[in-house]
Amino acid sequence: MSSADNPEPPAAEQPDEAPIIPHATPVLDGSGNISYIGDDGRRYVVGLPAGPGDGLLERIIGLSELWISQQAAAGLEQQHALVLLLTSLESALQPPDSGR
Repeated sequence: MSSADNPEPPAAEQPDEAPIIPHATPVLDGSGNISYIGDDGRRYVVGLPAGPGDGLLERIIGLSELWISQQAAAGLEQQHALVLLLTSLESALQPPDSGR
């Protein structure tokens, strides 16, 4: 079989491919997407497919914006508030470590 008959999957789907590590803190871009620069220098946009839960996601985003604005009003820079929020959410939503 030629390689044209059996195309190689894209790099992101190759099981031995190392994951892309964010090089910088994710940010909310002008389009409302979370994006980050990977350690490979490319920009990655994190997006969810449209469908069920869109309303809930919009509420979460709204509450996040409210929280960030409250922290900014209390004297924390908006970017620092965003980093604190994302870090806190990441820590809180980590699955329990079942291996220890």
